[in-house]
Amino acid sequence: MASPEQRLKRFLHYGTEVPSYQPGNRLMSDAYQPTELPCIDAMIANEKASDVVPCIVKAFSDGYSAHPEMLIYALAYCAKQKSNPQLTAAAYKALNTVCTTPESLFLFVKFVKKLSPTKSVWGAGIRKAVKEWYLKKDAKTLAEIVTTRKKYHRWSHKDIMRLIHLKAPDPEKSAIIKYVFYGITTAKKEFADVAEIGEVLNYIQSIDDFKKMTDTQQAVRTLEALHLTLDHVPPSMLKNREIWSVLIGNLPLRVLINNLERLGYLGFLQPESPLVPRVLDALRNERLIAESRLHPAEVFVALKKYEMSSRYVAVEAAKKRKERNGSGPVTTETTPPPKPNVQILMAMKELFIPTCKLLAPTGLRYMVTLHMKPFGWHGWERCFHGVKLMLLEAGLVTALSLLHADRNVDVYRPFKTDTLTYLPIKLTTDMTVESALGVCMWPQPELPTYNPSSEIDWAKENNKQYDVFISIMARYNKTDSYLINKCLDSYRQSMNVPNAKVIILRLRSQSESAQASVVDHPGVLDIVGFDENVPRIIEAFSRGAF
Repeated sequence: MASPEQRLKRFLHYGTEVPSYQPGNRLMSDAYQPTELPCIDAMIANEKASDVVPCIVKAFSDGYSAHPEMLIYALAYCAKQKSNPQLTAAAYKALNTVCTTPESLFLFVKFVKKLSPTKSVWGAGIRKAVKEWYLKKDAKTLAEIVTTRKKYHRWSHKDIMRLIHLKAPDPEKSAIIKYVFYGITTAKKEFADVAEIGEVLNYIQSIDDFKKMTDTQQAVRTLEALHLTLDHVPPSMLKNREIWSVLIGNLPLRVLINNLERLGYLGFLQPESPLVPRVLDALRNERLIAESRLHPAEVFVALKKYEMSSRYVAVEAAKKRKERNGSGPVTTETTPPPKPNVQILMAMKELFIPTCKLLAPTGLRYMVTLHMKPFGWHGWERCFHGVKLMLLEAGLVTALSLLHADRNVDVYRPFKTDTLTYLPIKLTTDMTVESALGVCMWPQPELPTYNPSSEIDWAKENNKQYDVFISIMARYNKTDSYLINKCLDSYRQSMNVPNAKVIILRLRSQSESAQASVVDHPGVLDIVGFDENVPRIIEAFSRGAF
């Protein structure tokens, strides 16, 4: 049975205390409920309340969390619990460390309000913490913060500054606060005689003017001069090709690849488009790649979203036409969606290997088993949640990421004649997912009956030492937790690998059947479906982060 500390770490990394990760938007789910954090209550009862906030801060600094909003929710939970005042004080003290952006601050406020049993949210502790969050910023940073998006999670800077009665000790920040409440005209008028704040107010004035511009060329010049980010640009301008042409040079690589699907919808990535060379330059820029800290899985998921988007748009358009016209023949014509740009697809495929080189080694030994049909036999099967990825693609992304990061990674497939054995799959570090698919052409389309404990038994019988067993398959609904626990404990003892772990990755299973199959063992992690966070969760669990 997992300890309260381990259950807290699970929640911080993927949003639940049980050893099972399911992809999905946590803000749209029921993850943020007081009943979801009995681990914190247990730590308080066990007189370990002082360990809670350091756990949250460490999870933030390690950067492994698949859903960083979990850290903010846990911090808000600590701030609002009533049984330990020291924990409340520690939570507010850590606010500046964990909430580094306006969006994360507003999310903290949202959670605090949700967790408050009464309407009284703004006590002395939260007012002091949020005041420090604003006033510790220098004037230029504060001006940048208040001129980006006005609202996050239904809260605005004006709302929060009013509720905490924010006042600044210096004229520069006072002028910025005045702007938030009354606008730039009033702020400039009131501080007209204070010479040192002219630069900050002129910066704010430029951004305010930019957001109201209707002349595209003038907006482009302002965007170039001020080096504004995507959050500064109003939605109406984001349908303009010239605005995007400038923005691409200012975007971090992660933001760019996550907007390829959007640019494709807008028709801005057609072969003759002037945006295409700029996108290609960014995707091949070594400095941007190094700064991005992108995981190869993020690159591949973004690639598939862009590659498959036109197909899904076409299918949805056909459905809507059929609904409008009844069940008869389709008569309404619509413009077909733009096809993905071949050059950009190729550049995204090439980006996979450079991002693999960014991975930090874990120093662990892995046995990865691809328990699925060979390439060509399962093209219709796609991952739960990650519907644009084929099962084998998701499995290979996981295997190749591990292979690039660590030397001791063995990839196998199950093979059964009279007895069950495991045959190696020859993957190399110069392979992309596309080239690795060509290796997965083994002749046996029918799979032997799967049991997660079989790999452990096989490794023990063949005297192979592994720290982590990763079983990747389509489905596994049969549960025999006792057998898995027993095999893992036996392997740990007999092979002298006391921290050996098992990860079961079920790509095709549905969330409804997931909870029924969870194995409750500190050394076992169950993953249902696939998204870009899965390889990071595997890495964090393997390292012992939770």
